[in-house]
Amino acid sequence: MKMAAGSISLDEFNVLAMNFAKFSAMMNDTWDVKNSSRDASELFLEKTVLVKENSCSPCQITSCQESDICLADDRTVEEPDPSCLQPSAAAPSAGILRCQYHVVYSHSYSVPVLFFNVCKSDGSRLSLEEVWRRVPHEFQQRFHHHKWATLTQQEHPLLGSPFFMLHPCHTATLMSQVPCPQDKRYYLVKWLSSVGPVVGLHLPPAYGTAFGDSPEETSPGET
Repeated sequence: MKMAAGSISLDEFNVLAMNFAKFSAMMNDTWDVKNSSRDASELFLEKTVLVKENSCSPCQITSCQESDICLADDRTVEEPDPSCLQPSAAAPSAGILRCQYHVVYSHSYSVPVLFFNVCKSDGSRLSLEEVWRRVPHEFQQRFHHHKWATLTQQEHPLLGSPFFMLHPCHTATLMSQVPCPQDKRYYLVKWLSSVGPVVGLHLPPAYGTAFGDSPEETSPGET
């Protein structure tokens, strides 16, 4: 079946994720590929960073248009997030927040989705209201009218725990309009560059200038 413009298949996403993580390692960046415990064929990308509690990250509404992200109809999840309490995760010091980003494939929309969590030093997760309040002042007026249409909370589809997320209802449309969308080697780079700043995630410039140049890289079209 022919894919809609701007969308990708699960197989294409898996190849893109592995290539992205490979290049991340070459750059000493910290993206890693994880396997879903529910289904070995489901891969996702993970990156964990520490930020100062009084900084604007991880919720800067900067680059996405209001039409690029829309309201999720699913219920809001309010219970504590077990992912903040993983024994293997280093707890941040007081005044430091631990931000974990996940790039997950959406079977419903056939596009990647950006999930994230923000945890305090005691292991508790920021509430949705706290995340909203971290939006910089210059964006508050616009954000006030579109907060639910920008980010919300849902159960992580692979982990089963609550995460914040950017809803992907217009991702395919967005990706069909970026330059050279047919070159899917750059798909995740272009997508993350567009939506990442919404939650304080910025790719180093090298991703835009050198990604895909490795001769060992597998093309999604070859899967």
